[in-house]
Amino acid sequence: MKSIKDIIYLDIEKSKSLISQLKGGVINEISKVFEEENTLEGELGLDIKIVKIGGKEFDTERTIKTEKVELFHEMINEIESQLKEVDSLSDLNELYKEFENDIETFFKLLPNLNYIKATGWANFEDYERFKNIYTNFNEIQRLIFHSVIIDNPEIVEIRKQLNDAKKNAKTNTNRNAVSKELAKITSLEKRFDIQLESLTGISLQDEDYIERMKIFLDTFSPNRLNFRLL
Repeated sequence: MKSIKDIIYLDIEKSKSLISQLKGGVINEISKVFEEENTLEGELGLDIKIVKIGGKEFDTERTIKTEKVELFHEMINEIESQLKEVDSLSDLNELYKEFENDIETFFKLLPNLNYIKATGWANFEDYERFKNIYTNFNEIQRLIFHSVIIDNPEIVEIRKQLNDAKKNAKTNTNRNAVSKELAKITSLEKRFDIQLESLTGISLQDEDYIERMKIFLDTFSPNRLNFRLL
């Protein structure tokens, strides 16, 4: 291994795809074989291979051990090495030094680079993670702040009615009855949120707005990752 890496984020599937294309396949692990030989005096009566050393008989026992090493970090080093060989890897820091006095040319070059290597302070933006957090933002707040008002009589009553309504919606086989229970659940959840905001001072996001944001991100930024080098 050429260097020790502290990995914050690694796209495993992308890495496997790259190394497979560059090397014609992916090596998942390497097997190392070790052979140990122990020598015992012959009078022990072990039926193992007999050898003579200086006129005295000894028994020898051979043990073969196999050690499997799973490739992970080494795969990253291999990708870097292979990309350099095919002239597809650019060192962003070195490139910046080269064009430090001509920043406009530097920025014009960036879109034409295939893969980059950069060193320094950086900011990593994972849009899928952001979407996941934002989608569950209200539920996380409910979870955290509910413990503060768990003994409030009105909250206790709302939670009881919610549990009953959810149980009825699951067990009832009549469609109309289920629809009524679902409408009741929606109404009770709104009451719960109003009380939660009133008693704790938190501000819950509009659920319709959250859904629209999710649609926007799914449409324009699916699986998008931003890397900002400072």
